[in-house]
Amino acid sequence: MNREHFIKDPRLPFAGGRYSQGSRRVFKPHMHRSFCIGAVDQGDVFYPVAGQSGHLKPGALTLIKPETLHSCNPQTSATRSSFMLYLQTDGCLKFQQSLWQTDTFRPVDTALLAMD
Repeated sequence: MNREHFIKDPRLPFAGGRYSQGSRRVFKPHMHRSFCIGAVDQGDVFYPVAGQSGHLKPGALTLIKPETLHSCNPQTSATRSSFMLYLQTDGCLKFQQSLWQTDTFRPVDTALLAMD
């Protein structure tokens, strides 16, 4: 059974989340305006992003720059569960400014942190 939960807390207006459990949902290639962090909890996932593609298993973590074409779909007809954290770039910029002197949001260079 597919369950999808969206999380939004007014104390963190720059962040939102989604947890999909037991999903067979297929996503067309798409983009987000936000910086995204995705994690596979269960299942095997085919993951094309920014001209690369990979096979993600549980424990895989991916970082998606804003406006980057990607999708995340089950390898087979089996289900998968995953987390996605959406961070607005203005909130990320404020965090970066607390660490470094920068006037613009600096996205990450790495798209996949763990991949088979």
